Amino acid sequence: MEISVWSVEVDERFRWLEDRVSSSLRPRGEDLRRMTVDEHNRVTFLSFCNHSESRCIFVHVVRTDAGDGEVIKVSSSPPSRVNDKAMVFLKCSHASKLTRENLAQDVIYSECSTSPLGHLDLVMQEVYLPLMTPSTGSHTHTNDKLLDLLHRISSSMQVTNGYSQGKVVLPLPSVTTLAQTAFTSPDRHSVVVHVLETAVVTWMKQVKMALHCEPTGAISRKAGKYAGPLEEIKFWEARQQRLESVREQLSSIPILTILHNLELMHSTYAQGFSHAQYNIAQAAQEAEHCLGFLRTWKPWLVRLHDAQHPSTVATSFPPVMAVLLLIWQHSGYYGQKPALHRLLTLLANEVVTKTRDIVGCDLLGNPTKSLSDLKLALRVCAAFRGCYLDYKQRADTWLKTETPAGQVTGSAVSTGGKGSVQETHCGWPLRNSKVFHAMNVIMERCNDLMELVHTIRDFSELSLVGEGGRGITTTEVVIGDVHSKFTEAVRVFSSGKQDLLSVGGEGHFESQFFAFRRKVQELEGQLGREIGVWLQRSPSLQAKLRIMELFQWSSRRDTVRAILSPHHESVMTTILSDMQDVLHILTSSQPPLLPHTPPTATRLLWLRGLEERTSGAVGVLRYAAPQLLEGELGWKLRQTYSELTERLNSFRERRRGSGWMGSHLASVKDSQIWS
Repeated sequence: MEISVWSVEVDERFRWLEDRVSSSLRPRGEDLRRMTVDEHNRVTFLSFCNHSESRCIFVHVVRTDAGDGEVIKVSSSPPSRVNDKAMVFLKCSHASKLTRENLAQDVIYSECSTSPLGHLDLVMQEVYLPLMTPSTGSHTHTNDKLLDLLHRISSSMQVTNGYSQGKVVLPLPSVTTLAQTAFTSPDRHSVVVHVLETAVVTWMKQVKMALHCEPTGAISRKAGKYAGPLEEIKFWEARQQRLESVREQLSSIPILTILHNLELMHSTYAQGFSHAQYNIAQAAQEAEHCLGFLRTWKPWLVRLHDAQHPSTVATSFPPVMAVLLLIWQHSGYYGQKPALHRLLTLLANEVVTKTRDIVGCDLLGNPTKSLSDLKLALRVCAAFRGCYLDYKQRADTWLKTETPAGQVTGSAVSTGGKGSVQETHCGWPLRNSKVFHAMNVIMERCNDLMELVHTIRDFSELSLVGEGGRGITTTEVVIGDVHSKFTEAVRVFSSGKQDLLSVGGEGHFESQFFAFRRKVQELEGQLGREIGVWLQRSPSLQAKLRIMELFQWSSRRDTVRAILSPHHESVMTTILSDMQDVLHILTSSQPPLLPHTPPTATRLLWLRGLEERTSGAVGVLRYAAPQLLEGELGWKLRQTYSELTERLNSFRERRRGSGWMGSHLASVKDSQIWS
């Protein structure tokens, strides 16, 4: 029979489906009729009935935006989303083709909801557990085992369902079923007591789990490795809500009734559970105590978290640290080492997050901007470190003044109204402590990235030299080869699609950066040797200075500077010798007389020529290779240049003053004699 052909049997099978869908999903009559006339639904259902390979179908409600309301769909695959409730129809293992005779026997159907565990527990409580209650007093040992087993399964489902929602649930047994069992079968009291005691044991485990407090792991699991201090507040707020929920459950009528009945039966489990409410109250008071201090810190943390500009981030550190100091001084809990270190770790993580936001992702696209962003990020980290050290000094001073001989003091914090817990204040950790590990690592990474960006920016200038844009065209082949190899090295480094600011992990950045640095050192060696050849072939000092000016960035590269060190020393020696010659000329020679030029003007022109002879070379060194002026030879060159400049200025001022006035008076006297 073809699927498109309709018969009485097909109508009967659809009527069977309509009855089940109507009783479970309770759709409107119009929606149910549209389900039966929809061609896709018919094809899917008939394929399920007629083909052995089709084992299950799903019936679910879809809300449309076209104004049609709700549409019932029949599909062979589970829906991606269930609005309220759905149904699943499953063939038995021996069934192949479904007819109106075997449809009811060979098909298993059930409901599915958005909360499958809650739905299954409801079925367990309302369907299966009542079946364990016999209508008469007769029972078997198997019934007792099944009663206990079903309650254990129901308890596990309630606990798991609550855990999936972030709650601590104290599972309740089926009180109605147990009461009816005890009433109809008095000899089964032991089974009922056993089920109730098992429930109490589960409650004790749940209470113990609710009392367990391990903030570091919980915050890390929820917010990741860069969790900020606001997560500490969220943790205590969630803990307070869980404890209040457990306290309400412990005070509920069903639990109090069960405990009262167990006490009447002289059960030891009820007596051992008597301290649960007290412990929960103590833990809730501790959570409220911590939140009382953290709420005063929250406005400043929100300001830091919302800050976008680096200057705003830096100005947010002092109030944050000031409030943290007050919390540490007055809170017994946060005066302890684990709690204080956790807050500082979270605060350092917030600084790391701000650093990542400042730097951004596209570091290699715009080296100039990336270099500026990296410097700003390092300034933010340095501002936090400096602010922390200032308040650490205040904390150390407070410890010394509050305790004699620098001993650690205790701060009594009431936790239950009946006593106090002696909490101790610890000192603030050093800046290289483990709590600042993430920030220290990110600062090291920023320094590595600054080196990377500096290298890219320096080698990018080779493209200008290779094009002959600065006057050297004979080096196009060598420069072009070095530049192309460097471009390929950058491409290989950036091809990993990795987060350059991601620290930890498997060390992909470290290995790739190490390989990149080795390649750069190789290219620097090749470039340094070529520049050395060009310097050696240069006929004059001016030509060598021109090459040094052209490759001024190479003096910042250690490998290139080491290779060019002999050539640089030769250039500096030549400049120093030239300055010494100028100094000798200045002290032992007289300026030449120029025709038709006054003597004073002749001397000033002579001094200007001597000054330009040396100042140009020193200016090129200061621009192209300032590192060369730091060594012993550089110090000698600077001293000689300072002495020469001082003598030139002194000689110039003297000639401008007494020399000019003397020549003027002499000319006046000559004019008087001739008159």
